Amino acid sequence: MLALAILSAIAAAPALAQQAPTFTLNVLVKESVGKASADEIAGLLRSDPKLQRQLGEPLSVRPALPLPPLDASTALDSDPASGDARLRRWLSLTYNATTKNSADLRKQLADSALFESIAADPDYQLSYAINDELYASTSTDPNRRQWALDALNLPAAFDWSRGRVLIGAVDGGVPGFYTSSGAPQSGYPTHPDLEANVRRHLSYTLPGSGEDPTYRCDVPARLGYAWNSFLPYFGHGSHVAGILAAPANNGAGGNTGVSGSCPGCSLIMMQTQPNGCVSVGAQFATSNGAAVLNFSLGSNAGVCNDIFNPPMLACAVIDAATDRDVTLVAASGNQRYSAIHFPASSSKVIGVGAIDNQRRLWDEGLAYTVPHPGTVIPGTTLCPGTGQGSECGSNYGTGLDVVAPGAQVISTITSDYIPTGGNVPPCTSTTDPVSGRALYGVCTGTSMATPYVSGLAGLVRSLNPLLKWQDTEAVIKASSARTPGYTQNQMGAGIPDAEAALKRTLGTVAGNVVFNRVTPLFSQLACRPGLDASANDDCTALPVQQRSDSWLFTSSPQTAVAAAKSELYYVPPPSGGSPANLAGSSIPVQYFPSSRLTAALGKSVAPAYQFRNGVLASQFQPGASAYLFTGQRHPKLGTEAPSPGGRSYLVPLLRMSSRCGNFRKHVYVVEQGDTPGAPGTRGFFESRSSACSASETSSGYNVDVVEGYLWRANPPNSTSDDSDLVQPPGTEKLFRHYNAATDDWILVLESELGLEAPGGVLAGYAEPPMATYGNALLGFVYPNVDSDGDGLIDGFETTVGTDPGFADSDCDQLSDRDEFPLDALPVSDPVDGPSCAVRALPILLDDED
Repeated sequence: MLALAILSAIAAAPALAQQAPTFTLNVLVKESVGKASADEIAGLLRSDPKLQRQLGEPLSVRPALPLPPLDASTALDSDPASGDARLRRWLSLTYNATTKNSADLRKQLADSALFESIAADPDYQLSYAINDELYASTSTDPNRRQWALDALNLPAAFDWSRGRVLIGAVDGGVPGFYTSSGAPQSGYPTHPDLEANVRRHLSYTLPGSGEDPTYRCDVPARLGYAWNSFLPYFGHGSHVAGILAAPANNGAGGNTGVSGSCPGCSLIMMQTQPNGCVSVGAQFATSNGAAVLNFSLGSNAGVCNDIFNPPMLACAVIDAATDRDVTLVAASGNQRYSAIHFPASSSKVIGVGAIDNQRRLWDEGLAYTVPHPGTVIPGTTLCPGTGQGSECGSNYGTGLDVVAPGAQVISTITSDYIPTGGNVPPCTSTTDPVSGRALYGVCTGTSMATPYVSGLAGLVRSLNPLLKWQDTEAVIKASSARTPGYTQNQMGAGIPDAEAALKRTLGTVAGNVVFNRVTPLFSQLACRPGLDASANDDCTALPVQQRSDSWLFTSSPQTAVAAAKSELYYVPPPSGGSPANLAGSSIPVQYFPSSRLTAALGKSVAPAYQFRNGVLASQFQPGASAYLFTGQRHPKLGTEAPSPGGRSYLVPLLRMSSRCGNFRKHVYVVEQGDTPGAPGTRGFFESRSSACSASETSSGYNVDVVEGYLWRANPPNSTSDDSDLVQPPGTEKLFRHYNAATDDWILVLESELGLEAPGGVLAGYAEPPMATYGNALLGFVYPNVDSDGDGLIDGFETTVGTDPGFADSDCDQLSDRDEFPLDALPVSDPVDGPSCAVRALPILLDDED
């Protein structure tokens, strides 16, 4: 029986030499083959000459996605039909390109009776109070001003949130090339309006493509490793990156260039070619905890859930990502067709069309005061069309969800980017008309509209990271309106109003939009990671003195799931001609709930929130001892600081990570103190490597993401008068403690300090010397305490204005959680019932009432 043969773990034969050019077919192994992983199945197919002949003599056989190896029963037993399980049954078969269109080959594979689906992934087309100078410009020329921000009401939205979650982009890259050793390559500078938010250590270059015989998609390189084949697409990725996450009010004078649609979000770039590693890039971004994925590309060949077409690997990646509530956003296409491209056409993806600065659907057949650079002449045979240079208007039709600015959009660009036709959307390559620098340019296409919606999704997910992907899409569409005269078929729900979307996300209590929310800070622990593959125990086998811990505290469900599945930071070891990746981990590291050590750590957050869709077994569900604010505004006053230029009431908690051998360690910092780079600050840890053994490679700490906001503490070494920043009622002190013997950092509440006593599960951790590591007190947080048992912690109810001591604040027979859930969009006002007196408590700060 084939399944038994697979499970016998036959050793793989040496890979056959490849010949250029090649092409790849992805195949989905049938469930009936047995509970075997893709690695085991690939090993059998590579080692059995008879099977090789049955499969048409493939040049290589390998798992289609770079997932860490797991016990097959873990991945496949619980739910063989789940998105995660199906991902592990996809294989990639590479053949000589001479057989690319061979019907005989596909029939031969079908006759083998091994595969449920046989399909090549499609070739995609790229679908091209703020004072940043290109927004603040008074020019009426859309080529000289960021008109798109106003079209979406983003400046008003930024008063509620500027974003903080991780957004992934599968695109052409960002400026800055690096050598295989990770050193910057001279002559290829980074972009001053991108580097602050691009997380290079979580981003990868995926050098493989459908026609590239040398490199593999599943063995990534460090972002920016210089393959010349990326140059035609390089500026596209840079332009998209600026629309997504260029920081606002940055640079000299606080006004460099442009502002992104989620200017506080972290961006991870999966650099690929449109005919290359799109599915693998999406999976890598998901495995690194992205809450939103941007696809400024599309294909008219792809489809999911259609009985007339086989399922594709891309469909499995979409299913697995949405199983984790990742929000997916994609471009509708630029051919002015009445059919939108894939993956925008998928029911699980937000499909985005483009509008111009007059709020009309982008159409080059219309008259424009300022011609769009690079587009074709209206009325030519290329418009609409499928040939080169046919970008002439936004695709529309069934599956289109919303539209956003896409015509004459100014954003970041590389100075040496010269569009070369083909599938590259129309852009200018001239210098920025305002600053005179060759760093900004204008592009037109649904590629530009898509990241505006992805950025808005990032703002929504920042305010409530526990939302389902369906809720994120619903709140964006509910806040949209069509331009008069256009139909749903042409514009979907219409043009989003970003501020309205964020207000709907926050909800209304006692008739007023709340200023902030809180969310759990999930707590997980990997024990002895990176030493050897068998050393990843469940954190109970060894006392703390014999462990080398990696603690993970995150408000992101996507990150928590990836960590529990050993995917976070994982990259396969280098193979063949691929360079080593210096940022990722080549050994899978599994993070367990910290409650494994003791129930006093990481208390359950159920029933308020549970990881959905069976992606985690119950024993891997992380809990949380503390809750963080999701936005930057004072929950009662609605302001960020007591006075202009004053210290903020809330401070961001940054998660930072450092490579140590084959894994990454974490530290958590807040931006406070009087001296930039002082001990304990972000700048201090960026220049400090983790203490690894002599045989291991270490790097300085890099910012991963902003996990949330804390009540700001008054640092004992501060010279400023912060006497008004007292500890708010109902909060606990949050400390950053250190284990000098293992160079590990942990977050502990004041009530958990007893666990650090000799013989305790945290023995060895303690407050570090302030002179060396700065203040151990990071701020104040709300503990996981629910006095009235309604599923909402007291701190959540205090923040939004319901009664933490009574489950039904307005006595309307609906609990506060039913009306105002932690993990979903608000249903109704929980403090508007007429049948009893409202019991909501004042939030805090008597001297401000």
